[in-house]
Amino acid sequence: MMEALFGLLGTLLGAVISWFVSDRHAKMQTTFDLHREFYFGDLLESRRPADKIFAKYLDETYDQFSSSLEPEQYTHIWNTINFYQRLWVAVEHKQVVIKLVPDLFGEVFIRWYILYFEKMFVPLTLTSSKRLKKLRNWFETNSEQDTFKEWVRLARKERQDMMERMGLLSVNEAVVLSQRQSNTELERKGIST
Repeated sequence: MMEALFGLLGTLLGAVISWFVSDRHAKMQTTFDLHREFYFGDLLESRRPADKIFAKYLDETYDQFSSSLEPEQYTHIWNTINFYQRLWVAVEHKQVVIKLVPDLFGEVFIRWYILYFEKMFVPLTLTSSKRLKKLRNWFETNSEQDTFKEWVRLARKERQDMMERMGLLSVNEAVVLSQRQSNTELERKGIST
């Protein structure tokens, strides 16, 4: 009787260990599949044109400029946004190795979020808008704080530079943004303003 009990316990323990190992492997595989998708192939081919399209409409919401898009432009934009939606769903449902996600995707996502998504999509009531905002908040919570703040600082500076080049900032707005950036820099160094 005891032998049967030990046999059953051994079988159950083996099954649990096997499940844990296969679950970990599946999450690692999904994480690196998403990374491969992001940096190679079709998504890379869509991100470059989407970046240019978004830059052209820097100070508008998606609703304001979407009707002027060609079908191919529309495809590039939504390929990029849909990737970030898939990333959020994978993170939310713990289908990826959570510790790797900030290092693999954080900096580029925060750049896109601050340059484009925050102004163009977040104000809208689309499901994708909500997911982009949740992913941004997740990165803030799950990234090293100094690293996250640096991503934000660099993206804000890039957005400000783009807006100045396009003539979308008045002199007063540029001064205010520059002051905010200086204050952020001082805070980063531990100096209160």
